Amino acid sequence: MSFILEVISVSGSGFSRTVVAHITNKASVDSHDVWGRVEVFSRGDRIQVCQQDHLRVNVGTIKARATVTVKATLDFSLFGGLKIQNYGAKVLITANSSEGSQTLTYDYQP
Repeated sequence: MSFILEVISVSGSGFSRTVVAHITNKASVDSHDVWGRVEVFSRGDRIQVCQQDHLRVNVGTIKARATVTVKATLDFSLFGGLKIQNYGAKVLITANSSEGSQTLTYDYQP
């Protein structure tokens, strides 16, 4: 299993952001039951997403060498949102499937 993550856009205001990303399956076989675990950190502290330690985004099957578009809304508390606004964030996305898992990183700067 080998994925490529490309964040296409980050939009929103206040303490909510909508992220649109492309996930490409570089493998020569389909990836089944794909889901993403989204975790956000700022200056070493975990930032809760939608009042949880992580957000689960279900994707489904990604065909071999295919790209899918995934859209997720991340809501933050006042404290978390202000920290991200001031210092940015590191977003860890762990792509899980029946075939294995892979962690991808995205650095967000406001």
